[in-house]
Amino acid sequence: MTMHTAQQQAQVSANDASITVGASAQDGPTKTITFPDGNGGITRITLGREGIQVGTPGSMATLPFDKIVPRGIVTMTYAVCLTMVLVFVGGPIARAFARRMDRKTIVPNVPPEVMQRLAAIEQAVDTVAVEVERISEGQRFTTKLLTERAHEPAPDFVAAERGAMIEQHRR
Repeated sequence: MTMHTAQQQAQVSANDASITVGASAQDGPTKTITFPDGNGGITRITLGREGIQVGTPGSMATLPFDKIVPRGIVTMTYAVCLTMVLVFVGGPIARAFARRMDRKTIVPNVPPEVMQRLAAIEQAVDTVAVEVERISEGQRFTTKLLTERAHEPAPDFVAAERGAMIEQHRR
């Protein structure tokens, strides 16, 4: 069979195929595709509520939908859809709520008298800190003087007093 012949045969088969849409009270809406098979017979594919029926008019095989789609796939599809809804709807709502919470800054409602008293206490603490710094500076200076005098010999006050008395008598 040449390529041209195969194309012509496919074209004839496509022309012979038909799609029928119908409804029955029992099965609900159905779609049927009918096409000739290679042996001169007719093959039908019917999509109905109970599943997909495939075969020749004398022998049809039904594939129920629950056998075609695994059970876990349906649950996973629901989970994916729910996750997408949460991300696309719940995410912006959560962000808006967080921004609203951030905008609400808590400003204490303190009366002006209390603020004045706090300012006075702050000023008093600063004054005490300056005075403590002065005291510590004086303590450092005193310690420095005592350290320097420790290296000098101690003065003899008794000898100095005798010398002063002798000096007075000579006059």
